[in-house]
This record gives sequence, C-alpha cells and structure tokens, in this order.
Amino acid sequence: MSFVSEPITPVGYTAAAVLGEPGLPEAFEWRDRKHVIVEKVGNWKSYNNCLFNPKETYLRKHWYEVKTDTGHRLVLYFDRQPRTQSQRKSRWVIYEELNG
Repeated sequence: MSFVSEPITPVGYTAAAVLGEPGLPEAFEWRDRKHVIVEKVGNWKSYNNCLFNPKETYLRKHWYEVKTDTGHRLVLYFDRQPRTQSQRKSRWVIYEELNG
C-alpha cells in the first residue's frame, strides 16, 4: 500500500444505487492521465459524531475500492462535507494505492 491523498477529476458517472449516494465516476483524470474504472471491488461509509449532540452521527465519506484499466488498484473517497473551499472544488480523492 502507498498513501496518495490526491484529488481527482471525475469523468462521467454511473447511477447511484441508493438515493443520496454519489454516483461512482466511470473514469477520472489523475496525474495527467485518464483512468477508466473497470471494477468496483467494494464500498463502505465513514461517519463522524456530532459535536453538539453525541447521540447524532453524520455521514462523512463514501469509500470505494476500484480497479482501473491502467492496472491500478485504488481506494477512492467522496467527501460529503468538505471543510475548506479548496476541498469543495474536488470532492473525489484517491486515498491510497493498493498492491496487486
């Protein structure tokens, strides 16, 4: 595994399975190259506790493990609540690159 933490530019979207979830991009641009997603290996969600009411939680990120046509196996996430203006520009991020 190698930590990446780089924003990507999505190209096209697949239909979201459940209303309210982001559609996984069909492809994305990263490091001046287009990468087509050929397989979604898995997905999950992460939550944060509310600062003002500890009984409430907020859906923070949608995570996806994918394989691309360029041979990469990556973990991507969609940030539902970006904290800064620069994070709002690209809500899709490559978190890490997996081996194999």
